[in-house]
Amino acid sequence: MVWTSKEQRRKHYLKHRDQILAKNKALGEVERKKRNQNALKYYYLHREERLAYAERINSRIIHSSKTTLRNVDKPPKPSCCTICKRQSHLVFHHWVDETPEIGLWTCNRCHHMIHRMIRVGLIIASTASQELFI
Repeated sequence: MVWTSKEQRRKHYLKHRDQILAKNKALGEVERKKRNQNALKYYYLHREERLAYAERINSRIIHSSKTTLRNVDKPPKPSCCTICKRQSHLVFHHWVDETPEIGLWTCNRCHHMIHRMIRVGLIIASTASQELFI
């Protein structure tokens, strides 16, 4: 159909509203079922990849310059930052990737300061540098 005005389109919609809505609903259900079938198919075809990914996530994940540690025996979390003694959100800074359990609990500000000092070369990333901050 070719509509010459919005008014004609509106009149047609109001006249056939129930049919149009029923047709759209049926098409939506068909598309939804098709999407669900495709999702299940993908789910079962890629089961091994999902399990491997979950295993990687639950263990230690190493990125090029950023390390995220899980399941590591860290020292107990204190109530305040080891360096500035502020009571805020604490993060664990480890010094060497080979010994992730050795490090300090620091606030975000001190943690970024340590990384800036390492980047500029004021300190080296080693467990000996930890003694400077305690």
